[in-house]
Amino acid sequence: MSKFHSTVTRRDFMKGLGLAGAGLGAAAAATPVFHDLDELASFSASPWANFKRPRYITEREFGNPTTEIDWSIMQPWDWGYEPCNTHIANPGHGFIQPYGDTETQAKVKEWLSIIGNVRKQQYSQILSGIKSGTPGYALRDVALGVGATYLTFGRGPMPIPWGGPEMITPDDPDADRGVIPEMITPEGRGVPKWTGTPEEATNLLRAAAHFFGAANLGVVEFDANNKKFFYPKKTRFEDVDEPYQDGRVGVIPNKCRWGVYVVVRMPAEMTKRHLARQNVGPWYGYMYGPIILNRMQRFIKCLGYQAPGGSSYTAGGMNVPMGVMCGLSELGRTNHHITPEWGSMVRYTPGMPTDLPLAPTKPIDAGIWKFCATCKLCSDYCNEYGGGAQSMDDEPTYEVTGPWNRAGVKKYHLNWARCCFPGCDLNCGTVCVFNHHDSASIHEVIMGVVSTTPVLNSFFRSMEGLFYKAYRDEDDCAIWWDRDLRTWPYDNVLGGSTPPGW
Repeated sequence: MSKFHSTVTRRDFMKGLGLAGAGLGAAAAATPVFHDLDELASFSASPWANFKRPRYITEREFGNPTTEIDWSIMQPWDWGYEPCNTHIANPGHGFIQPYGDTETQAKVKEWLSIIGNVRKQQYSQILSGIKSGTPGYALRDVALGVGATYLTFGRGPMPIPWGGPEMITPDDPDADRGVIPEMITPEGRGVPKWTGTPEEATNLLRAAAHFFGAANLGVVEFDANNKKFFYPKKTRFEDVDEPYQDGRVGVIPNKCRWGVYVVVRMPAEMTKRHLARQNVGPWYGYMYGPIILNRMQRFIKCLGYQAPGGSSYTAGGMNVPMGVMCGLSELGRTNHHITPEWGSMVRYTPGMPTDLPLAPTKPIDAGIWKFCATCKLCSDYCNEYGGGAQSMDDEPTYEVTGPWNRAGVKKYHLNWARCCFPGCDLNCGTVCVFNHHDSASIHEVIMGVVSTTPVLNSFFRSMEGLFYKAYRDEDDCAIWWDRDLRTWPYDNVLGGSTPPGW
């Protein structure tokens, strides 16, 4: 049988078909080499079969992202959760009770006072901008922000049950009236549930999620460690057949062993208007994340499986660590997601549990975490335009800045008491150098170098300010209303192009 095994590249295969031509050279260099048909079959059955990534992005072991984690120290964390002391103080989420010693309490109060004064100035500026019609602060800009908050975080006119909407069956009165059911169980149709390999299931969900508005999808298989990323005051696992709600706590059946997480992008242009009232880009994820989740829940339930949570963005646990664990991103100095494809222009990666058997996707190393060690561009802008919440440390640490940080992660901890500074709204993520991946072809080369040659990171960071405008001014805010609408959905009024695949 050895004669059937040979080293065949995609280029050689295309040549054999007579389809190879000019331009294949560069592509062939980045394509995988198949040593036999078994490897080819294995590649086709990969959980990433319908989302190819460059070869410089390497996979790591499950539960081992580029950010160091001490699982023995890490415990479940939640806002206002007494076991991890966040009941004492969490200024970023409304908990402003005293924390620490007298000196620390005084500092926190001082930061909060500064934020309060700036907020008063900001409201005065907004009112003045509305009256004067200043671009970026005019009534239409403020109204844009008001509209962007509708349906955020799953809020809407009708709450969606934890276990999902009720199913419509063929004997439903609406069916007799000729109404097409919008969702129906396989049992109601008289057919078996969908079945396939775990790899096929993962790719199936990614294809559906892409159509529903998600840019990518990853999968986590739950274990004792990553279950610590669920909010204990919002969710818990039990040996039950069906999901249900116990007061405000959503109960997940233990048989829902997999978590599905989707990338919800932000429009870069509207995120770069963080100094004006046109800064509605960060709301994009909260606007569309719950809608995508609700669509995914209906899709999975129609296949014959459970998908608790629906539009509840906490049903899948903490979005940032779960997104990192399933290889959608790496953790950055910002404490946000940074994806190889879209940088920090990803608001969050919400998800939901399911009992549909899936192939989990591994954490990745694209050189992003290492780059953050020397870059510090986000911290520079946080100090200049925000509250100075971002760390300027040269090395990550396990030492937290307060109970608003999770213990057990070696990273650049964020000082929440100084974050969410009025007028800021994502200065840090806006200026990330990884946001320009699809702006020019050179970035594909740079990403490959970054992943393998950290010594050049400082040079690439210095080039950022020379080639890209970090934020938009009043003139930019004015021309947005007259932009070319053919660039939807991730419009770039300066570049005027739609990212590939949309």
